[in-house]
Amino acid sequence: MKKSDRLTMRVFAFFASQPAESPVGSDIEVPPIAAARLRTRNRFAVVATTGHFLLFWLIAILLQLSAGAYHTELAGYPDEPSHYVTGLMIRDYIVSGFPTSPIAFAKEYYSHYPKVAFGHWPPFFHTLEALWMMFFTESRTSILALMALFTALSATILTLWFAKLFGHISLILVGLIWVSLPAIQEETSMVMLEMLFAAVTLLAVAALDRYLVKPSGDNALRLGLLTLLSIMTKGNGWLMVPAIFVALVVAGKFRLVFDRSMWVVAGITAIAIPEQLLTARSVVAALPEQIGIGYFMQSLFGFTLMAWQIVGPAVCLLVLLGLTAELVLPILHRRPINPAAATMTGLLCRFVLLHCIVPAGVEPRKLIVALPAILYFALSGATRALAMARLGASVFPSSTAAALMLAAMIVTGRIGHIPQNQGTGSHRERSEVATMPSRGSYPERPRSRGLESRRQQCSATTNATLSFEDSRCWHNLTGMPATTNPAITLSTR
Repeated sequence: MKKSDRLTMRVFAFFASQPAESPVGSDIEVPPIAAARLRTRNRFAVVATTGHFLLFWLIAILLQLSAGAYHTELAGYPDEPSHYVTGLMIRDYIVSGFPTSPIAFAKEYYSHYPKVAFGHWPPFFHTLEALWMMFFTESRTSILALMALFTALSATILTLWFAKLFGHISLILVGLIWVSLPAIQEETSMVMLEMLFAAVTLLAVAALDRYLVKPSGDNALRLGLLTLLSIMTKGNGWLMVPAIFVALVVAGKFRLVFDRSMWVVAGITAIAIPEQLLTARSVVAALPEQIGIGYFMQSLFGFTLMAWQIVGPAVCLLVLLGLTAELVLPILHRRPINPAAATMTGLLCRFVLLHCIVPAGVEPRKLIVALPAILYFALSGATRALAMARLGASVFPSSTAAALMLAAMIVTGRIGHIPQNQGTGSHRERSEVATMPSRGSYPERPRSRGLESRRQQCSATTNATLSFEDSRCWHNLTGMPATTNPAITLSTR
């Protein structure tokens, strides 16, 4: 078998609930007819996956256009201009040929554009952003296309994994649900970390599922590397550590904590400790409240209400059915728990540990990391409900369940509403989403009304945002020179 065929098999076997068998991992000769069939199947899988990815990317861009993302300033969230300018700074530093030390260049850059936040967040997102800018320009259109790409990537990963777990490729419907959720659309229309973090987290969780099935050194290496990548995308990636622990306990494989393979995961993850220690002070200083039982109960209720509003009551009932079938009944009857269910339980627990205990606010974007687990248990519950009703037996029950979920979310208005990118907004306004009105809509915010509104905003807060209408607006707002480096000029294309 050709090496390219083996590589293709490894890529697709990564998402499988069962590890790939020979001839992927060995040099056993395969009969010519079987090898030809295998090559044809692999090529079809590559073409189908590429088609899914391009479809999701196109849908994400169309939803961005419908939301008006390409005609507003990058100021939909206070962090958004920081993410853009930090990536732009790295791009300019590389293009200019590394003229000085990184610290000196960052200080000079900050004197002109005080939205540089390199170090407050890990470097993976901003590095990818800078590389994208080098090849596809630093324009607003280009960077928003990158955000849509991250959304399409996360949808493709989710579709591949769920198709392996539930057994049929038509679970592309799950990817369509993912891309179409208003919470996903909103983050796709902004320059934020969430969608790349979701994609990397999905890869790490899929690696955890594969490790639970076969705790080998290779699978531990994958899990460690993807956990490290998750941490280097966003500090929340550290919550993969308790997620792994919870998944091992739920799956009844706690002994693996002391296995050599788990030490491989721990050793690779520890590489991120120095960078996190350097930035810990700024991250802790940004937390607005104190940890306490009061905040825990308030945030738990807020996120529960938010999940109800995002996916709807019908899907929430299916989630309860799936949790009962996948976790409660096996525990009561002392049966082994499915590794995928254990993995998703760990994903839910990591969400509760971070966002319901650490006082960082109740916002829809923070629920994104838990949405794969919600969709998994909902799909599992829907499949079992169809089986109990003796429906879908002659077709693909998981695909039928996904179609019913999509229909239920459309009927209840959870899919079909397009949140408008307003270009302005505050952290308080985003937190008000916890009390979202019915049908999954988000509170409206006034559009930016040009230079006068930005002057008023700048006078009210020192966290002024950069205008993409005219680079001279920065001088008008602050009295500082717009830039002394032509490469820093912000494009409006």
